[in-house]
Amino acid sequence: MTTRAVAPRKPELAERAGQLCRRVGYSGVADLDWRYDRRDGRYNLVNFNPRSAQFRLFENVHGVDVVRAMHLDLTGRDVPDVPQAERRVFVAGQLDVPSVMAWLREEHRLPSDLLYVRPTERVWIRRDDPLAGLGEAVRFSGLVMRRMAGSARARVVH
Repeated sequence: MTTRAVAPRKPELAERAGQLCRRVGYSGVADLDWRYDRRDGRYNLVNFNPRSAQFRLFENVHGVDVVRAMHLDLTGRDVPDVPQAERRVFVAGQLDVPSVMAWLREEHRLPSDLLYVRPTERVWIRRDDPLAGLGEAVRFSGLVMRRMAGSARARVVH
C-alpha cells in the first residue's frame, strides 16, 4: 500500500507501459508496479492491476488525473496531450506514521522527504474535506485498538 509516493517524470517508463497495454489490447485504468534493476539498468514489471488506487498520483499540467482522463475519453472528448505535472509528495495520512517507523527500522535513518515539500497532496487529511479525515481516523483507531487488544490477550495466554 502506498503511504508516501513521489511521481517523477519517466517518459521511457510511460512509453514501455503504453507499449505493454497496446500489445495485450488493454485500455483503461491500471496500476503498474515497476522496479528498477541496478544490475542491468532496466525497469521490470512486478504487478499489473486493473484496479488503481493511485489515480491522483499522476496528473498532467492541466490538472487532468487518470480518472478525469478516462472520463474525457469515455465521453468522446480529447484528453490534453501535455506533460505530466511534477508532483513532489503524495501522502496517505494515518498510514504514513507506521510507514516512517518501518523505514527507520530498516534504513536506520528518517526518510529524506519526511518534512513535506510543496506541493504535497494528502489523501485523508484535507482542509477542503475534513469529514474524510475524521472518518478514517475513527476507522483506523478502531483497527489499532483491536490489534492492541489481540496482542495483549496473546501475551496473557502465553
